[in-house]
Amino acid sequence: MEEFTADPAVLEWATGGRFWTRWQSAVAIMGIPLVAWMYLAPTELQLTPGWYLVSWVAIFLVASVAGRVRRRF
Repeated sequence: MEEFTADPAVLEWATGGRFWTRWQSAVAIMGIPLVAWMYLAPTELQLTPGWYLVSWVAIFLVASVAGRVRRRF
C-alpha cells in the first residue's frame, strides 16, 4: 500500500497524468444529475433529505469501487 504524499510529482505518477481519475469521473457522472434533480425537480417530485443522503452515500460507494478497478492487460 502506498503512503499518501502531497508531492505533485507523485500525484502526477499515481493518476497517470490525467486530470480526471476514474473515481472523480464516476462521482461526476452520477452526482451531476442528482444535484440537478435536487434543485430543479418540481416540489411534488423531490426526494426527502434522507433519500438524498442515501443517494450520495451510494454514489460514493460505487465511485470508490470504480476507482479501485484496474484494467489488466
